[in-house]
Amino acid sequence: MTRLTRIMATFITTTNNNVRFIYLLVVLPIILFQVFFTPPFQTPDSPNNFDRAYQVSNGILIGARDNNISGGYLNSNIISTESLFNYIPFHYNNKITANVIEKARLYTWKNKGKNKKRYIFSSFPNTSVYPPLAYLPQAGAIGIGRLLDLSILQTYRLSLLFVSLCAVFFTYYALNFNSSITPAIFASATLPMVTCLYAAMESDALLISIGFLLAAFMARRTTDNDYHKSNIIYASIMITFLALQKPPYIGLVLLLFIPGFVVSKSYGLMKRIGFSVVIISIVTAWITYAKSAAWVNIDPSHKSLISHAIYIITNPAIFITIFLKTIDSQYSSYYHQLIGVLGWLDAPFSGEYYVIAGAALVLAATLSSARLKLTDWIFLLLSVLSSAIMIFIALYADWSPVKSTMIEGVQGRYFLPLLPLSFMLLYPATHYFYYLKKRNNFFSWTTDNKSSTYSTIFISVRAASYSFLYFLFPLITFIYTAGVIIDRYYLINTQSPSVTIKTSSVGQIPIPIFQGESVSLTLRAPSAPYGASQLKGIDVLMATYSGTANGTVNLRACDSDTCTHSSLKIANQKDNSYFNFLLNKTLVVHAGENINISITHANGSKPIAIWLWRKNGSVVEQTSVGNKNIKSMSPRIILTY
Repeated sequence: MTRLTRIMATFITTTNNNVRFIYLLVVLPIILFQVFFTPPFQTPDSPNNFDRAYQVSNGILIGARDNNISGGYLNSNIISTESLFNYIPFHYNNKITANVIEKARLYTWKNKGKNKKRYIFSSFPNTSVYPPLAYLPQAGAIGIGRLLDLSILQTYRLSLLFVSLCAVFFTYYALNFNSSITPAIFASATLPMVTCLYAAMESDALLISIGFLLAAFMARRTTDNDYHKSNIIYASIMITFLALQKPPYIGLVLLLFIPGFVVSKSYGLMKRIGFSVVIISIVTAWITYAKSAAWVNIDPSHKSLISHAIYIITNPAIFITIFLKTIDSQYSSYYHQLIGVLGWLDAPFSGEYYVIAGAALVLAATLSSARLKLTDWIFLLLSVLSSAIMIFIALYADWSPVKSTMIEGVQGRYFLPLLPLSFMLLYPATHYFYYLKKRNNFFSWTTDNKSSTYSTIFISVRAASYSFLYFLFPLITFIYTAGVIIDRYYLINTQSPSVTIKTSSVGQIPIPIFQGESVSLTLRAPSAPYGASQLKGIDVLMATYSGTANGTVNLRACDSDTCTHSSLKIANQKDNSYFNFLLNKTLVVHAGENINISITHANGSKPIAIWLWRKNGSVVEQTSVGNKNIKSMSPRIILTY
């Protein structure tokens, strides 16, 4: 063996023994950058999550329901601070400014601010029903902020530090297991979507990190076949936590039935069933309590969960078709969101980064080698698959109208806790590689010419793989992440004067528009700046499913006398951003007059989507998707004069 080969072998061994420390070295700068350089409240539902954490800091177990509004009482300065940053999401040209930060610093916990009332009942229906456990780090930081009378903004940053450190700790502990899927956990934990959520107010930070810990624990305990009395207790605690936060993860109870996961001297069927029943009972009890105490239907047009359940049960074949259609049209979007789409899903990475990240995940899969028996593999498959399918079912029931032809609301980040477990399922594919390695004596230290050649090749390839996965990929991620954040929030672009049609900040859903389908709306023209009446452009917030949509999108706008139109190539549009329709001729409209707008998808095989929110005011009088009138929803529109 040459000296260079020995150096590479030492590098491999040293790296294997110190992956957890390497993780801290490479990931902490990325997370700290996101904590301090991502503007406040610029991750999905971060205001609502901060509101829920404030509730937990007051010792409130669950939100309240008042006049069909789910939420709770908040310090009025929280609302004032959050409202300062509402202009940024989905407006790519809107950047953070020093003036806004200075205003935010004025709001502390004790001063009264501009609101006469100290406490105001606020709506945050999607987080008010979440269990308090995942908000304990944020709640602790808020408690400190209130004690020291920090500004709301300072308290927000402190909360991000607390939750990110907790998430990093659990991930560090998962890597400390030194399980067979350590490379897969490392690669997953350094994805920008993961680091973004670790540095955010969301409960996802602890959800994902404990999902990683569960995967490492199961990989270690399933492959070592050692009996530990605490095995099933630790696994049950982690599964309960995950399922309480996101009930579809209840499918992970099937992990307890993996034969290789030894819980007693015999198989211990009754013990496994008993713990499963306890987990399911706890989750069911919380869901029942949350529904009775604070749950509200975010969009009444979607009817009840029972209506969805009846439709799915009585039409299983149709639902399977809907499920497959959704996967076919949005798989690329799910992949991009799994890797990383920052902000309010309005700050995507460039196409080459998604290729690099995919290569890192494939490499991590080849370096991971969870040796599972067939029965172990089957139970693992059923567990992961059932959880993934229940995510779709839950979102269909919660975010999609009954009989909808697409499952709305599914995001790639929901699958992150399942990602390392999914790598364990790849063992049959990677097993053959390790069989060849063993047969050809790749890692041999002998001086036999053939063995020495195989050894040198294998060591060189493995050293290069380790260099990329553990050092180069995190560096690339840091560079791209910093670039996306700086471009999205700091680099100023010229923008035209405009009037924004306001919507609610909650209840948003993407409505797919397939080839030949249209969305129509009628809005009452607002007062234009400086008395302008020449409407020259209409911007509509739309989505391309991470760039998979194709064809053209046509807009037609009419007043009582005249019509005008505009057409855009979908390939030139950014996902989750405003599509800027420059009208072929100006439309003369005055305040109070009706404008009829239709948006049609043409010449495309993959759908686009238009984002709809709950209406805020009566500017948009009617929204129709095909022949269906959605009275309570409205798109976000900017009128340019």
